Order: sequence, then structure tokens, then C-alpha cells
Amino acid sequence: MTTFEYLSVFISIVVGVAMVRLIRGMVEIATGQSGKPYWIHTLWMVLYLLWLPYFWWFTFGWRNQEVWTYPLFFFIVLYSMVIYAFIATLVPSDPGDVEDFEEFFYSVRRVFFGLLGGLWVLDGIDSILKGPENLERLGPLYFPIVGLGIAGNLVAAWTDSRRYHTFWVIAYFLFQTLWSMGTWASVLPSG
Repeated sequence: MTTFEYLSVFISIVVGVAMVRLIRGMVEIATGQSGKPYWIHTLWMVLYLLWLPYFWWFTFGWRNQEVWTYPLFFFIVLYSMVIYAFIATLVPSDPGDVEDFEEFFYSVRRVFFGLLGGLWVLDGIDSILKGPENLERLGPLYFPIVGLGIAGNLVAAWTDSRRYHTFWVIAYFLFQTLWSMGTWASVLPSG
């Protein structure tokens, strides 16, 4: 087993556990086993239901890494742990205990968006660590987009403005969907 395959098993487990938590929360909300749903919270859940497989897939970009150090290995592990942490913040361990997801969402927003902003920082580091060819593929707008992702999530963590959260979830959903669809072709393994 190569180092990348070993790492990939760990990432698969963490992403799988996050996915299970997300699906369980969505099922409990959809079947009325939990409290009153809130569309912004639900849209974040749907976004990450779509995004988690994308994250797992783009880690495939590390497959050609020849020399692995523990700091690099731990960085990739940390990235996946932060993903689980923000999913665990978004979806409580027992969604049935939540009576109103609007109230719940705004009560956890600081941690959720703080972790999500941190994820953008990790993504920037990940992109740098993958080398100059990866940065060239991402293009000159990549780091300004990372900056906007960090700033937008910091504002979302700070404010409980329903208008801002409406804008942010829609803009974020559209951006992430278009970004992942546009970059899938370039990260898919050939042959």
C-alpha cells in the first residue's frame, strides 16, 4: 500500500462519517422526526451533501506526491477533520432534539462559519502545497476567491442578519456548484 493509499483510507473514513451524519440529519428533518426546518440550514446541508464527494475526489490530486512527510500527511488529515467538525456543528448528533432549526442555525453560526472560513485557509495552503502546476491550473482569480470565501464566512460568523445569510447561502451554493462542475474535468484521472 502506498502512502497516498494509506492516507486515502483515513480520508474516506472521515468523509464517510461526515456524510452519514449529514444524511441522517436530512432524513430526520424530511420525515418530521426533528423540529421545524429552516431553509437556509437545509440549503447548507444540501450543499455539503454534494460537496463532500467532491472533496474526497479532489484529494486524488495528491496521488503523485512522491515524498511524504508527517507534517504534510497531518495537514491532509487536519483538512478532513475540520470538514467533519463543521458538519458536526451543522448537524447535531441527535437532530430530534432540535425544535427549531432556525434558532439552532443562528446559535451555532459562529463555530460553523469560523470552521468554514478556516477551511478556505486550508484550501489555499493545499493548493500551494500541490505545486506551481496546480496554481497555474487554478488561475489568477483563485486567491482573490479564497480571500472572499474567508471574508464572507467571517461576516456570516459575526452577523445574524437574515438578509446576509440569505445572500451568503445562495451565493456560496451557486459558486461551489459552478466551481466544482468546472473543475471536475481537470481533476478526473485519465486512463
